[in-house]
Amino acid sequence: MRIFKKRDGFTMGELIVAMSLFIIVITIASGTFVTSIRSQRDIVTSTSVNSNVTQALERMAREMRTGLDFGGTTASRANFTNAKNEEVNYKISGYSIVRCVGSDPSCEYIPITADKIKINALKFTYSGASPARITITIEVQGIRDTVVSFQTTVSPRTI
Repeated sequence: MRIFKKRDGFTMGELIVAMSLFIIVITIASGTFVTSIRSQRDIVTSTSVNSNVTQALERMAREMRTGLDFGGTTASRANFTNAKNEEVNYKISGYSIVRCVGSDPSCEYIPITADKIKINALKFTYSGASPARITITIEVQGIRDTVVSFQTTVSPRTI
């Protein structure tokens, strides 16, 4: 007959249970970490898009606020004379909002939105009634194919 001596330590069953619990906890923690990193990336991208489009919208509004002679403005293009007495045009080209100074056929359009920003639509609504108003509407491709709309109304004034 064999007599077993009591040994200190864990049994194989206890080790398997402990390792299984450890693996489950690590799996849950890593999934939460990956989700939070993805959410943070989406928030940074959304903030960047919002900031860039707001800046472009404010730039157009500021220049239009001090402009005059909006008669050439259509739904797809804003045409007016700015405070420096220059002819200015804003429109969408590809997926960017572009601006040029000079008459439309001969001027060079320069983008005012970042390359990574995808502008789906740019619309100008001109109301010639007194006081004149220009409503600018921008639709932007947001995160995961959502469409975000920005709109402002500008009332030009003479300085």
